[in-house]
Amino acid sequence: MGSQPLSNPRSGGASARTRISLSQLLAPPRLLLGTGGIPGGRADKQAAIEQAAGAPIYGYRAPSWSIQRDSLWALDILGEEGFLYDSSIYPIRHDLYGIPDAPRFAYDYQCRNGTELTEVPPPTVSIVGVNLPGAGGGYFRIFPFLYTEWIFRTFEEHYRKPVVTYFHPWELDPSQPRIPAGLKSRFRHYTNLGVAEKRLGLLLQRHLFQPIAMALQAGELCAEKAKLRVISAEYRGYRAARAVFPPGQTEGGKGSDVGTASRGL
Repeated sequence: MGSQPLSNPRSGGASARTRISLSQLLAPPRLLLGTGGIPGGRADKQAAIEQAAGAPIYGYRAPSWSIQRDSLWALDILGEEGFLYDSSIYPIRHDLYGIPDAPRFAYDYQCRNGTELTEVPPPTVSIVGVNLPGAGGGYFRIFPFLYTEWIFRTFEEHYRKPVVTYFHPWELDPSQPRIPAGLKSRFRHYTNLGVAEKRLGLLLQRHLFQPIAMALQAGELCAEKAKLRVISAEYRGYRAARAVFPPGQTEGGKGSDVGTASRGL
């Protein structure tokens, strides 16, 4: 659970009121299809978080970016439940997650049930057709801080877009217990825990931030309309969908490019 701030080159500063995003208290969507499915369990957890935080929940981020091609039906449910935005689709290639040809900047997702929500991807920089991740989570800890600053400069000076950054509370706790795990899992989870808080402090000193919900309400995300061609099979009443994004919705494609057609901030 955590708010997901953006860096905005023209922002007046951070909001005094915290916006909360529903995330870590929910299992990945593929694991939520037990008896009763998503809606009941999710609603109970959302109500508990809102009561504890004293603030409404406007957005969702699936753990491990687990909304992928075969689980886009989860966005329909988020739309039905009244969420304003989702930030669960990472436009990269990864061994655990990602839709590499998904739009790289914020876009409006038209759900098949008639609802709509804004998809706000985490930041990537495109180099020779490869989307490079950064500026949040393990990428923020593991990669050098100069790399994170390069991500921010590229977004603010070249793309003229806000940067979505995200952190987990445990990433600021270097004294946490070490759990036996494989080498790759240990590397991803424990690397640079001791410097994460200092790096976060530097980031907050150098950039202005605001919650995603506030940026949405102010119209500062310049979201494009995303129309998906879906090839799917029925699964428990929901569509396990394979999305195909039109070329104009991804940087470098023919037609109107998301990175240039949107209004710069």
